Amino acid sequence: MHILPAHIEDAAAIRTLMAQVIATSLAGDDALKQDMLANTYKNVAFWLEQPEHCLHLKACRIDGEIVGVILV
Repeated sequence: MHILPAHIEDAAAIRTLMAQVIATSLAGDDALKQDMLANTYKNVAFWLEQPEHCLHLKACRIDGEIVGVILV
């Protein structure tokens, strides 16, 4: 496992991972899922547009697959 700064090229994988996490973590509350997903996508967009104001870290397996992220 490696923890590294995320790159712009990781944005799609980050969105996909977060959508999967939200879908499996919030069973039964579709409105909350949609709100959280929209918020997550806005945060990723902010990071892409203004990377000097935040840092996305990614946890990757040895094969490079992203298995966790945190935005700081």
